[in-house]
Amino acid sequence: MNDNEAPADAVLARGNIGWVQLLALGVSYAIAGDYAAWNYGLGTSGWGGLMIAVGVMAIFYLCLMFCMAELAAAIPSAGGGYAFVRRAFGRAPGFAVGFCIAIEYVMLTAVIGIFLSSYFQGLTGMGGVWVMVAAYAIFLSMHLLGVGEALKVMLALAAIGFAGIVVFTLFTLPHFSFASLVAGGGPVPPGAFPFGLSGVVAGLPFGMAFFLAVEGLPLASEEVRDPVRDMPIAMILAWATLLLLGVVLLFAAPGATGTAPLLRTDSPLIVAMNAVRVPPVVMLLVNVAGLVAISASFFSTIYAYSRQLFALSRAGYLPRFLSHTNRRHAPWAALLFPGVVAFALSAWWSAEPALLVGVFCATLSYLCMLAAFIYLRVTQPEMPRPYRAFGGAVTVAVALVLAAGAFLSSFLAAPLWSLIAAGLIGLGLVYYGLYARHHLTHSVDDRLMGEGAD
Repeated sequence: MNDNEAPADAVLARGNIGWVQLLALGVSYAIAGDYAAWNYGLGTSGWGGLMIAVGVMAIFYLCLMFCMAELAAAIPSAGGGYAFVRRAFGRAPGFAVGFCIAIEYVMLTAVIGIFLSSYFQGLTGMGGVWVMVAAYAIFLSMHLLGVGEALKVMLALAAIGFAGIVVFTLFTLPHFSFASLVAGGGPVPPGAFPFGLSGVVAGLPFGMAFFLAVEGLPLASEEVRDPVRDMPIAMILAWATLLLLGVVLLFAAPGATGTAPLLRTDSPLIVAMNAVRVPPVVMLLVNVAGLVAISASFFSTIYAYSRQLFALSRAGYLPRFLSHTNRRHAPWAALLFPGVVAFALSAWWSAEPALLVGVFCATLSYLCMLAAFIYLRVTQPEMPRPYRAFGGAVTVAVALVLAAGAFLSSFLAAPLWSLIAAGLIGLGLVYYGLYARHHLTHSVDDRLMGEGAD
């Protein structure tokens, strides 16, 4: 094999995914955030502050979805955000963003692994490392069988997760009171906005929990039957579904129990149902649905990091073995090696700091992708754009401002871990400068980028 050629088996299966499967994948990316993670924001913001933070992030993700749909239709690459930034700014910035996105999804996989173990323990009484070993083994094996086969299950998993939230809501709403929403408790003073504007800003990373990772849908672009039609439909419907679920939960859970019981738990829906003593069969149903929903998100984030690392390896940024695929066109190395890292983080770290590192990397990548959107609109107006973002300049301007706010908030929430994440990205750039840039390959990405220069 020539040093400037991508591996012969660096090919994904094409035409496996339609818009319904894409919608299921998009909801699955983020639905774990409905069953855990959002509740951490009650401690930083109070109920009213977190609700506003969720509303702000909903507007941001809607604007982002429009922009990403345009870029995904124009540049249908498994690299997603890496491909968009590379087309706009060149190979080095493209690699930095791609590596940043890979860190995000490995971190989110680790976080979801922790939540999965917590819900499994609530259901069976068993948890810990061996549950995580089984979870990683099962879901990595599913991916190795091929994404087309696995995605046939995704719609059912997402539907079960949705149904679990409906059941939870039906049995907690009879206990709802506005007084519970603003009662405070523990470190949270009473009132709708106990921490004022600073609480709203601090709540932005947790408001993102209802939507975080849904922007990974463009990573499926090469495997979609019709990215021009299917990608925008799936992105907007996924956003609307996630917004509905988030608003319902923010009223139903703390409205039934108050905020105090929900502050630090990894299974807030189970805690809320225990507090209001719902029938055991309902508890069982919601716990099972939560486990299924979290499993769906687990599947989806594994999909995302594997496609991101596959694309970077295929282009020569990372060692080539990461872009080898098996006979079912699954990128086995890009699935397994980062999976070991995510497992180690799940087993020996905690969810909240890992989530905040993931949010930091996500918001940094959002800023870069939106900058690429603007740059390509200005400098390459002739580039074919089969789908154009609704609202154009206004949409991207709103998204940029809100992304900058979320980035600042995520850094302030975890400055040490954010600096460590930035340091990892910096080390990746050193690797690129010293080695990878001399070993880049000619692949499908060069045709998509329309250039071969650094």
